[in-house]
Amino acid sequence: MKTLWCDNCQQANKAVEAIRTETYPVKGESIEIEGRFMVCSVCEEIVYYNEFEEKNLKTAYDKYRQQKGLLGPEDIVNIRKKYKLSQRGMAALLGWSPTTIARYEGGAIPSVANNEQLKRFASDFEYARQLYRKSHDKLNPLEARRAKSIFENSKSDEETVEDSVQWLSRFYNSKIEVFRGNQQFDIDTAACMIAFFCQQEKISKSKLMKLLFYADFHMYREHGKSISGLVYCHNHFGPIPLHHGMLLDCLLNLQTIKLEDIEGPYEGEYVVPLITCSDRNVFTEEEFNVLNEVWQHLGKYSAKDLSIISYKEDAYQKTALFQAIPYSFAYSLSAF
Repeated sequence: MKTLWCDNCQQANKAVEAIRTETYPVKGESIEIEGRFMVCSVCEEIVYYNEFEEKNLKTAYDKYRQQKGLLGPEDIVNIRKKYKLSQRGMAALLGWSPTTIARYEGGAIPSVANNEQLKRFASDFEYARQLYRKSHDKLNPLEARRAKSIFENSKSDEETVEDSVQWLSRFYNSKIEVFRGNQQFDIDTAACMIAFFCQQEKISKSKLMKLLFYADFHMYREHGKSISGLVYCHNHFGPIPLHHGMLLDCLLNLQTIKLEDIEGPYEGEYVVPLITCSDRNVFTEEEFNVLNEVWQHLGKYSAKDLSIISYKEDAYQKTALFQAIPYSFAYSLSAF
């Protein structure tokens, strides 16, 4: 039993759970469902309870989709996985906005025309291949390579590291949103971020890790979500991605980067990109601007200088060694 506001009584009363049949408007039609509700113990009218309301609305939407033969969020995710595409990549091949795919996977109901195109894209391989050949240049380099292995029947080196990539994705995405910056981790995006910075000049692994941290946290501060969905931790030399070694190993095996020894008295390695990610088809305008801002402000510093700068951040000062860093510390960034 909970105490909830009752509009009918105009006061807060005790409310109890009940199963009732109610009608919801969906796309101009009335959809009747049997759902769980909270009912006022005084007047027995339904009172608003967000948790049940969201579930009931989803049930109504699912019933509408079933009646109309429309695809659901999981169906669309499975289509993407079939062709190993990101939301942005599938949208590019279909000629849609990336937000359209995101909305559909988030629960929005596809239009009849878009639903039919999705069904054809899923079931008609030749049609899907035509769309790929027409728009493959709009895919980011990693995604283009994966798509080629599917649509052109060529083997990909990525097949040998698929397990490690999937493990890394599951690991990062298993963390709560405050450690991912309200973003799903995506190996393609991480690879393109690394390529963006490393094509500016030769960058050591240590410096690169700090640039990634500042880019993701600055993006979160300005727009409420990170770019890559990477999880960062407090390390001896400043904030770095958790399991950064495995991240780099995956990208080495995917042939998106290579490592070169740093010549001189100091041990270390440069990260050299094997893909190019400078155009705005790879990133949103907001992401592209953030990456440029971080490079303009911090690219001039050495790895040692960036470590010293990062030591002063609350993200480092207020966390313990090897502890994951919440993105809430983005609001107190002091580097720029």
